[in-house]
Amino acid sequence: MVQESAQTFSLVMVTVAVLLQTIFLIAIALSVARMRKSFERFTADVHKFLEVAERGAELLNCNMAQVSQRVLKAGEMTDEFLAKSRAYALAFDKLIGEALRTAEYAQKEMEQIIRRCFRKVRALEAGLRAASGYLFPGRNSGASHSR
Repeated sequence: MVQESAQTFSLVMVTVAVLLQTIFLIAIALSVARMRKSFERFTADVHKFLEVAERGAELLNCNMAQVSQRVLKAGEMTDEFLAKSRAYALAFDKLIGEALRTAEYAQKEMEQIIRRCFRKVRALEAGLRAASGYLFPGRNSGASHSR
């Protein structure tokens, strides 16, 4: 009987151990199930976030492409404007240079014409004085200058 009671005790102990093991396994399984649900919720939230982020990235990429095209177009327009401005500035500079040369030429020509006219006027004046002195010897030719 002692042997039977030891076997019974061993059997009870094994049963208690198996029962405790089962309880622990059930607790671990429930804990894993809860963690799995939390992980699935977390995964779903991350998936939603990534979808929103992907749409935002696509929109940002589209906007960046449009901005890039506008910047390139503005750069081309600026280059074209600068080229035209440079061409206009060179043409204006050439026009001003030609006008300046023409004005200088006209000034020299006018100077020569005026000098010739003054020489002719002086010659005429000298001729008139000589004629006046010859025709009217008693008159003072300098009196006309003092007026």
